[in-house]
Amino acid sequence: MRGLKSYQKADIDVVVLTYNHAFYIEANILSILKQKTSYRFNLLIADDCSTDGTRAIVEKWMSQDERVYLVSTDSNVGSVENARNVIGKCQSDYLALCEGDDFWIDDEKLQIQMDYLKRNPGFGMVHGDVCYYHQEKNELGGSVNLSKGVRFPSGDIFEQYLSSDSLFIFTGSVLIERGLFQLCANYDLFKEKKWMAQDLPTWLELSKQTKIAYLDRIFSAYRLSNESASRSRNSDYLYRFHQSIFDVRYYYWKKYSGDLKLKTRLDYMYSLSLLADIRAIKSRKIFFDLVNVKKSGNFHWELKRWLQFLFLSVIVFVCGKRE
Repeated sequence: MRGLKSYQKADIDVVVLTYNHAFYIEANILSILKQKTSYRFNLLIADDCSTDGTRAIVEKWMSQDERVYLVSTDSNVGSVENARNVIGKCQSDYLALCEGDDFWIDDEKLQIQMDYLKRNPGFGMVHGDVCYYHQEKNELGGSVNLSKGVRFPSGDIFEQYLSSDSLFIFTGSVLIERGLFQLCANYDLFKEKKWMAQDLPTWLELSKQTKIAYLDRIFSAYRLSNESASRSRNSDYLYRFHQSIFDVRYYYWKKYSGDLKLKTRLDYMYSLSLLADIRAIKSRKIFFDLVNVKKSGNFHWELKRWLQFLFLSVIVFVCGKRE
């Protein structure tokens, strides 16, 4: 980090994780530095050994604005370790987050969210709506939640968040107490479970530790491209991504709930996910993975998952929808 000794604790540390975002990182930096707020903030950009010139762009801004710091790695360590590294260096009381290819569109984001948390001490995190930025079209879309008719709850949201397929907490819209985030972001668990998304387990854990507030306001833009994890054209990858999401959901259901009605809801959501994915799956290895009981050591779970998959395969085949 630029002159680590020069780092000064502020009210907020804004953390940006980046890797090969040379085409996007400047828009990201500009959107953050133009915040209109009475609160002091630092911008910590964690570059995971980019090879496309991202670091040079960050260094240019670091020389122009004393709020900007570079947190770099000597080799590519991956998103989990990159996050662990930069979050461990944060000392300010609050954290705001933004991925290197996303950007903020509300110049008062930090002011509004900090004011809310200061006025509502029972809440440790606040987030809001986003809009999609369509990379291929160079087009900014409308509100994600509003356009879908989603009414995001506030307060103790664990069960609603766990069992919903329409509630999403977007990283770029979040402001959170630093201590809570450091407590709930379990990087060792992420690596052990090999979860493909680290935000969902973090928000689920947080929702058991504090109240979470939702503000009906668009704070940030989420960049969509064909390489985005949830929009990948690789059907096998997309299937594994969905499996990882449900592995997270079932893990936190077992850890904190155990409610059978909630489990039934998760099973229903999982079956729909399988049904949506099954037509496009091309890899034979995935079929064998479904009965790989040695990997999880949970025979009953693997058998049930395999039977679900087999049953849905028959449905798709009979309906004549398999490609």
